[in-house]
Amino acid sequence: MSKFQGKKILIVDDEDMICQFLNEEFSEQGATVSVAADGVDAMVLLKSMPFDLVITDYRMPNANGIEVAKAASKTSPAVKVVICTGFSDEVNKEEMAAYNVATLIQKPFSVDEFLAQISQLL
Repeated sequence: MSKFQGKKILIVDDEDMICQFLNEEFSEQGATVSVAADGVDAMVLLKSMPFDLVITDYRMPNANGIEVAKAASKTSPAVKVVICTGFSDEVNKEEMAAYNVATLIQKPFSVDEFLAQISQLL
């Protein structure tokens, strides 16, 4: 049985290919996956249902990954948040800690390493 079986995962990225790929990966392993194309859409979804895990891009239009993490921590304090970015030097580590960001994953990433890191969080 996969560690993702029965988990509710929100994927937030303005790159459609990343959303589709991660949706397929986690869905195949038994997770219930929701996808948002930007931070504002993610905040709407976060208000509508609880999630076990939020995987968000950092740099997006309308609201960045830290803003998504802030909204997630308000609606579900136990949620784990992962920020994926190609711009890790822009991410404020103090804000990450304040809003339940469990880890920062550098883009591009290997799928196997990514899934291994995520499975350790659940």
